[in-house]
Amino acid sequence: MIASSDPETGLAKEQTHIPNELWREIFTLSCTLSDNGGPDLIWHLDIASIMRGEHSGMQWILPQVCRKWREVVLDMPDLWADISLDVDSLEEDIRSKRASLDPNRIKHIIRTVLSRSRPKSHARSKPLEVSFIRISSRQIPAWASECLDILSEDCARWGSLYIEIASVACFTGLASVSDRLMSLTHLSLDVSEPWDLRDEDGRLRGNWDPIDVVREFVLSLGRLPSLTSLYLSHLPDELLFEWPESIWNIICRISTVEPYVRTMKGVLKLAKHLRAFNLQADTALCTSDVRANFWGLRRVESEEDRVIHQCLTHLLLPHTDWLRSLDHLVLPNLVELKIEEIDIVCHSRVLSLVDFLRRTAPPLQTLRVDRLQPGSPKYRSWNRGDEHQWLIRSDYLLTSDQITLTSLTSLYWDNSTPEYASLFDSLIVPSLSNLEVVNCTSAYSLERVSSMIQRSSCSLHALRLNYFGLVDKTLETILQASPHLECLVLEGAVYDQLLAKMTFPSNAEASSFPLLPRLKCLKILGSKQIFSHNALISMLQSRSRTDLEEVELNIGSLFKKPVQDAFKDLAHKGLFSVHINNEEAFFTGPSHVPRVRIHHGYHYGGIEGEHAENLGIIQDTAAVLSESLHENSFLRVPERLGGPLDENLCLLEPLLSRLEQFSGPIPKLSDTMWRMEEIIEIPQEFRVDRQFGYFERVQTLLDHWKGREAC
Repeated sequence: MIASSDPETGLAKEQTHIPNELWREIFTLSCTLSDNGGPDLIWHLDIASIMRGEHSGMQWILPQVCRKWREVVLDMPDLWADISLDVDSLEEDIRSKRASLDPNRIKHIIRTVLSRSRPKSHARSKPLEVSFIRISSRQIPAWASECLDILSEDCARWGSLYIEIASVACFTGLASVSDRLMSLTHLSLDVSEPWDLRDEDGRLRGNWDPIDVVREFVLSLGRLPSLTSLYLSHLPDELLFEWPESIWNIICRISTVEPYVRTMKGVLKLAKHLRAFNLQADTALCTSDVRANFWGLRRVESEEDRVIHQCLTHLLLPHTDWLRSLDHLVLPNLVELKIEEIDIVCHSRVLSLVDFLRRTAPPLQTLRVDRLQPGSPKYRSWNRGDEHQWLIRSDYLLTSDQITLTSLTSLYWDNSTPEYASLFDSLIVPSLSNLEVVNCTSAYSLERVSSMIQRSSCSLHALRLNYFGLVDKTLETILQASPHLECLVLEGAVYDQLLAKMTFPSNAEASSFPLLPRLKCLKILGSKQIFSHNALISMLQSRSRTDLEEVELNIGSLFKKPVQDAFKDLAHKGLFSVHINNEEAFFTGPSHVPRVRIHHGYHYGGIEGEHAENLGIIQDTAAVLSESLHENSFLRVPERLGGPLDENLCLLEPLLSRLEQFSGPIPKLSDTMWRMEEIIEIPQEFRVDRQFGYFERVQTLLDHWKGREAC
């Protein structure tokens, strides 16, 4: 690009051919933080990072490159409208006498940023986003107080104010300018109990009561004509409910850290025009504190005990314990309900949700329950024996009328226990197009999903299933009921029979059609794969001339070379464009062909070649076989779960045959042996007949492996 031997001269000469409008687009992208699932955001200017030379935003660096860039960037005021002042961090640097940490320079940088945020012409400037974070000292340092005064000179331009402080003196300063915050639309008050600022001996700090100072600031917010959005953390009810009616009448969105249910009801009664209410989990609370929130909650005895809110459309609850709060609410216009975490399993939670949906009949479009990852302190893994008892107790099953949610288009649900899976028994969702079901630990879970899809006659366009073990015929039933599916994500074992049914026939067999003829995106992401690479390649090759656009695969190390060779050949034929992640290998085809991204799975350290391939096959196959028999209810209550027993067990035949085919060296691994021994214990544990000789064959394999030399 640089034509001259002089870098600056050459760069300037080339830049004369690029219009300023294009430079603005480039600089905007370079200063933008892409937020998955949300709007793109301009990097905020962190004063502390700038002082340290760490430069949190590109907009501080770009003007220093050359005169042309400086001219363009300084004429882009929107890039300078987000300022963050971390007082504690700067105070620590000043005390440690870090180089260039001069308070006067801090004030100069703030004035510079504010100046650059003002448009040169009479154009309307973008509202400022101002953040005061981590001011925890008893008194604000003198330099910090002066910085706040400088920022306050432009307080009429503040559009968003983020406060993360515990300094009462700062509240005093903010209260004094609140009548000038005419443009403020969002206030974030993230305070760690500022009303409890006491000395170690318990006396109040100074001659004032901190809560009175905070009250003065909170009450001053009633003078804000544009405020529509609030984030609140640890604000006591006595202050919250003292706000004037004028502020409650204009608030449309509130986010808060896990309040009491009574507080939630009080806010809904006051904020009559509220559209979105986000209740976020308080990570500082232990489980007993969370439960205490509900102990004193009065039981609903009549409709008068419930809060009716006509305007609320979006509700976020922190975890499934909060489903109990739905007993106290009537939200006839709710379109989105999200629960952040699955907490302790309890059937009454699902009943509360079902009762709410039936009683309120909202035009719900999105219902989402995110799962809590196993290993988290609040996660309780489901005991298989408990599940078996639950399944045969008919009094637990939902017997009430089913609910038709005509507007529901998106459903994300954790299916980790039969209680949660039972939700699908209650729903009819004719408009459902996007379904994600995760953590399916039994065939019962998928059976409920399949029944709901068929009962609803919905036309799914995107489906994600996360499951354990080898799922039975129910998976095929779900796919058969979804002929319009365009995106399929399978996070579990996939077998050759399923791939064969997804394969387009040759011209000679054109009388039959495969599953999912309109599929555009396919992701097979399970950690254990038991299909043959030939079945996979045949299926994908048959779809290379169809609507298929994108494929993503997790492939175990045992498939590494054959899969890579096969896709290399397909790419050379112009059928696919392939990227193999771990190898950084690209096999490029024409632009219109499907894109395939392959992730190589685990590698067995110190084990290579035939040993590694054998170990990979044995590990995956034994794990899936064990999960299928032990976790996925093939042999438990077969008349209820997953269809005829002989059909289910036939799916296991290829797994055992694969294990029996190996005659080469097999590395011994305790986990594999444990899984095989677990399989043998199944008949006795669940009192099932030894059918098809499977258990005897597993015992023979185990004896054979134990008798061989470990490699």
